[in-house]
Amino acid sequence: MTGSTTPASAGRTPATVLGRAGASGAAVGLWYALPDYVDRRRSRVLAKLAILAGAGVVFARRQDPDSSPTAPSAVGTTPGRGPGPLDTAGQGQLADETAGTRARLKNLNPGLVIGLGATILIVGIGANIATERWIHRFGERLKANGSSRPHTAIGLIAGSLTALASLDDLPSPRE
Repeated sequence: MTGSTTPASAGRTPATVLGRAGASGAAVGLWYALPDYVDRRRSRVLAKLAILAGAGVVFARRQDPDSSPTAPSAVGTTPGRGPGPLDTAGQGQLADETAGTRARLKNLNPGLVIGLGATILIVGIGANIATERWIHRFGERLKANGSSRPHTAIGLIAGSLTALASLDDLPSPRE
């Protein structure tokens, strides 16, 4: 990717990425497996809060104490390679596109931006709640059909897929 300027040492080491992927997968797996082990709804809520807190601690920790976060370059370059394919004659085309987008966003009516953001937030929360309920009902149907620990099976699948999806942050060998 030519627009990336984040070096592998700035918190993207393979061990860090693998640890975060494992933590993500474990959190999601535990989240969905809870109904098999915790019967009372109030206790499940407390357990889910503990899962969120644990995941929050893992992801809030600064991964590399010696490095400071690096701001992405406005020019489409890759470290050690000079101008990338998006860079034309030293003037970053990527930078021009970003500046133009920012300028257009600054000219929008704040009420419109807030309304659009609130709408997206509400639709996203609603979709999340609907999905969570569907997954829970699916597990309950599996349980009613005689499956042993159906929510655990769902949790293992969801956690594994989450961990695999998190591996896209692994640095390439060229970085």
